[in-house]
Amino acid sequence: MNRRWNHLVLVLAIALGVARIVGTYEVFGETFDEGVHIAAGMELLDQGRFTYEPKHPPLARSAVALGPYLSGIRSQHVPNIWGEGRAIIHAENPDRTLFLARLGILPFFVLACVMLWAWTARLAGEAEAAIAVTLFSLTPIVLAHASVATTDMALLGTLTMLLLVASAWLESPTRARSAWLGVAGALTLTAKMSSVVFFGGTVALVLVLRWWWGRTANAPTGKVGGPFTLSPAHWRSLVVTAPVAFLCVWAVYRFQMGTLRGVPFPLTTLIQGVRDMLNHNDLGHASFLMGTAYADGKLLFFPVGIAVKSPLTLLGFGLAGVVVLAARARATRDWRLAVPLLAAVAVLAPSIPARINIGVRHVLPVFMVLSLCAGIALVAAWRRAAVPGRALVAGAALAGLWSTARIHPDYLAYFNELAGSRPERVLVDSDLDWGQDLRRLRDTLRARGIDSVTTAYFGSAVPEMYGIPVRAKWVRDTPVHGWFVVSQTLRQRGDAVLRNRKWTLYPDAFDFLDGIEPEARVGRSLLLYNLP
Repeated sequence: MNRRWNHLVLVLAIALGVARIVGTYEVFGETFDEGVHIAAGMELLDQGRFTYEPKHPPLARSAVALGPYLSGIRSQHVPNIWGEGRAIIHAENPDRTLFLARLGILPFFVLACVMLWAWTARLAGEAEAAIAVTLFSLTPIVLAHASVATTDMALLGTLTMLLLVASAWLESPTRARSAWLGVAGALTLTAKMSSVVFFGGTVALVLVLRWWWGRTANAPTGKVGGPFTLSPAHWRSLVVTAPVAFLCVWAVYRFQMGTLRGVPFPLTTLIQGVRDMLNHNDLGHASFLMGTAYADGKLLFFPVGIAVKSPLTLLGFGLAGVVVLAARARATRDWRLAVPLLAAVAVLAPSIPARINIGVRHVLPVFMVLSLCAGIALVAAWRRAAVPGRALVAGAALAGLWSTARIHPDYLAYFNELAGSRPERVLVDSDLDWGQDLRRLRDTLRARGIDSVTTAYFGSAVPEMYGIPVRAKWVRDTPVHGWFVVSQTLRQRGDAVLRNRKWTLYPDAFDFLDGIEPEARVGRSLLLYNLP
């Protein structure tokens, strides 16, 4: 394809992705974390404070609160962040408030697409970039987290930009690139705390690789003195990068000042956020994987999650592209070609042993790398194949497109064919059931004339606020009769209670439903029973 066609593909891919994202807004009620992010962002915009929950930085939170704030909604002054989030969403028209909040994440989706295009074009070519962005913009897990008012898409967009800018800076640390590195670093840090580990790990791996390959006289990047050694020009450029990054981070926090051991100090909220994040990982989290409930993390969670949450076209061509890109990098000794692969390693290495297994969204940057590699592999296969081979490549690509199109608007609950017909037996929580189907439940109950229901709901929303006629909330070991709604997360994982910093799991809490067929499946996340 010529350059004009490649650019047209970029624009169409972004436009189609945005249309599909916005098309989900009216279908789903608030998901588990949306309220807390809106509440924290609103506190910062309205009151200039950021005290509710500092473990998540304010960039994405301010973005999702901006639309409601501009529409006239303000803080509701509820002491608890969960209650504050619900109060803000339902202060006026909850559907409109959620719509406005979710619009705040769209710029990060567009940013991710543009940065992925620029990065792929830089490493391989514009044809590869066009395919990569197309695959990325059709990937259900990407669309899912671009359509909710949370932080994961903000991390993906800013981290992709930072990796591209950092690669350019390592090549040539000009003053402009040094300043942009500071800006990109600040935006990524204030998008999500995990970016520190992801980006820091990537840089460490890249510097080691540059040193390793730099020992060869004909390495295109030249020799460097040792691992983690930069040139004098790089060190001098940090005089620009460091203050720019600091000022940008402080600006996102609205120049807040705190005290550290009684001494006035900037960014104390950021420091507290790092502590809270480490504390959360130490606590673990009630989780589920392939029939087992647990709270201390499993090494297979993210590998299995990536395998079943990726469209098979993306997975197959992405893994093939990993091989192609690694071979090209090794043959040319060009560290730039290895950066995407090292970034994926830097994301997975700390995530796999982590104790928090509540969603593949926590390694969302891996899907960006898969898209980049898949674009390279598809173009390489097309150029090398004869007509029959090209037909197979085109057929595989079309099959992948159909796989992602048929799931609309349930991108959050997408699983590929490897998960089988009952994906809830593999993963739940934010990979399937994040509390999103209360609007569908309301419509289903009205259509069936049901005026009373017991609920075992997994989510932060209050079902009554969505017009659900709740008779009672489910209590463990209490008999249930009549109409009963249970979330897939609870049905599969069972009940879980955190007491004294320790999780207690009750995986058999819903065994009384064994052998009973639900009257209806509401969306992908709720089961409706009529119990005698």
